Amino acid sequence: MIDGRCLTQCARWKKKTKYLMKQCVAGVLAVVLVFGLGGNWALAAPPDLNGGVSDGFKYEEMVFVSGIPVKVNGTYTLTSKTNKNIAIDTLKFTLNGTDAAGNEVKVARTVSYETVYTIRGDRGQTIADTSVDKFSETITVGRDRFVLRNYELSRSAVIDNRPASDFYSGNISGRKYYTVNTNRGSVTIDVSGGDIGYSNFWGKTDTQVLDYTVSGSWTAAASGTNPATEYIVGGSVRVQVADSLGKVLRYSSNDANFTSFDGGYVRVSNRELVSSYQYDMQRSANGASRYYRNAQDVAMQMVPKVERLVLPKFKDISGHWAEQSIRKLYSLDVYNDAENFFSPDTRMTRSEFIRALMRACDIRVTFLGYNSAFIDEKAKSAAEILNEREEPEFPFIDIDEEDPNYDYIYDAFLRGVVGGRSGDLFYPDRAVTRAEALSFIVRAVGMQTMAPSPGYRTHYTDDASIPYWALDNIYAASQMGLVKGDAANMIYPNKNLTRAEASDLLVSFLVFLQNDLQKDYREHIIQY
Repeated sequence: MIDGRCLTQCARWKKKTKYLMKQCVAGVLAVVLVFGLGGNWALAAPPDLNGGVSDGFKYEEMVFVSGIPVKVNGTYTLTSKTNKNIAIDTLKFTLNGTDAAGNEVKVARTVSYETVYTIRGDRGQTIADTSVDKFSETITVGRDRFVLRNYELSRSAVIDNRPASDFYSGNISGRKYYTVNTNRGSVTIDVSGGDIGYSNFWGKTDTQVLDYTVSGSWTAAASGTNPATEYIVGGSVRVQVADSLGKVLRYSSNDANFTSFDGGYVRVSNRELVSSYQYDMQRSANGASRYYRNAQDVAMQMVPKVERLVLPKFKDISGHWAEQSIRKLYSLDVYNDAENFFSPDTRMTRSEFIRALMRACDIRVTFLGYNSAFIDEKAKSAAEILNEREEPEFPFIDIDEEDPNYDYIYDAFLRGVVGGRSGDLFYPDRAVTRAEALSFIVRAVGMQTMAPSPGYRTHYTDDASIPYWALDNIYAASQMGLVKGDAANMIYPNKNLTRAEASDLLVSFLVFLQNDLQKDYREHIIQY
């Protein structure tokens, strides 16, 4: 006879397994989308490794192979394929321009990159290793023809998968070897550098800093009255390029006299690519040298994408100081209350805050655990690479499986956002304190490591009131701009948060994801 408790445990295990698989599959798919060489709207990575920019239709870059810097433009296409833990991106470029000597320049390039993802679920990280799969490139400059004979590339990145955002950092090393005019000389371009980036619902930014070293010589064939000429080229180029996708909320009023709502929010997505070339090139012919030293910026923007959001209809927030924050979170599905009353001045419980935070973290695909529409065949095949391992048991005995917030809290536990408040108890119905709320947020984005070595004090007047377990998190929250002292420089870490105060804090967190990360990963690196 089968014990009823056994059936219950089996049902619970089945539910957890299904939920976890959806989370892991979506996570794998997100990694593939985040770390790509291609440049379509879904990705935030510059097209290829040439400093080029695109608006989705036109493409522009600079070419240095002849020793004379030249801007070329045209079009490119991207096709991507995934098979389990391997992604292949194929880019095709057709470009042309005119150099400073009046030569017509044409570029025909096709290159395929293979990226192998090694997922370390036990560490919450992914390693992405990229190499060249296939290549073909011909650059024609006047009467000289440069053909790419060998292309070696080693690109490796580590991706730190966090609940609220993925962060990655990579290193790049490569070499291109061109023959000129059918083996009448050669040019070598060495590439070194790296890229860093992040990806979350509010934005994606990939910033590359690459150094090129150009060297070579060749003999140009005689043409008409022009004798055969020997050219020698050399120099260096630094390329800084950032691809940024950002989203903002804008309020759109309803000017009609007879309407069921006053207005609502519109989500506007903007994508911009900016690139800066700093070059010092020398080209010699017949004993005379020409120098090309300059800096040139190129930038392009895509057409903004506009999305209308759902309308909040709470009856008790009109005129409240946190009205706009509450409306924004409801429009973004962070709050999905069906009631007509929000009760902004009542306390927010720990379980309610975790539910809102996890929905805010997973806002990029609504809520991964419940939206199977995002689990496509590619993601299913990607899931096959996950190592089988035993998931930890749900630790909190004071939360029933039927609790509507159960899955959110379990997800937060698995991702390191929450631990027990005392042993195996979570106290879901207790009011969340400011220290707890800030700690949950900081852990969700993985910023607790910003804190200095133990023994420090914050600058707040009530520093002694900060619980020891929250000190690092509050320090990080201060650096992130999520907490500031009042007129007396007090932050009241143990104060219970109202639903309005919690809403204001969550919106500040979303603003950090929306604005501050982009500034840090773009403006602070390339000073754009």
